[in-house]
Amino acid sequence: MRKIIPICATWFLTFLTIFVYLNFYIAANVSAQTTTSDTPPASLNYKIPNPTKYSDLESVINAGTAVARVVFVLTFAGIILYGGFVRLTSGGDEKKVEQSSKIITAGIVGFAIIVFAQPITEFVARLIGVQGGLFAKPAATS
Repeated sequence: MRKIIPICATWFLTFLTIFVYLNFYIAANVSAQTTTSDTPPASLNYKIPNPTKYSDLESVINAGTAVARVVFVLTFAGIILYGGFVRLTSGGDEKKVEQSSKIITAGIVGFAIIVFAQPITEFVARLIGVQGGLFAKPAATS
């Protein structure tokens, strides 16, 4: 225990030294101010370009749910294959046959939840009066 404390203190001091160096020495030499009087300040007309194809949070969430659905469907396929493998290798053992039935049933229930999650969410959203829809398709550009 007594050897650990000096090692930790050495690491802490090393980290602190690097942190202070990076914050005060390097950051102090960087300036985003303009030095000529004929150019306007950068804060007036500068806009950060959007590097993604998503324009708002809703489209990001829709893309995330689309990816998640693919992952869930692949997981469903894996669960069904695993349940079938357990049944095939059960060798007539009633416990393993019952276990494989539970695995396959859980996979089917999970798949049903995946399939019906979006329609149920849209239905509830319409019931409570959400405008515009939650899973709106992107508008076609001409």
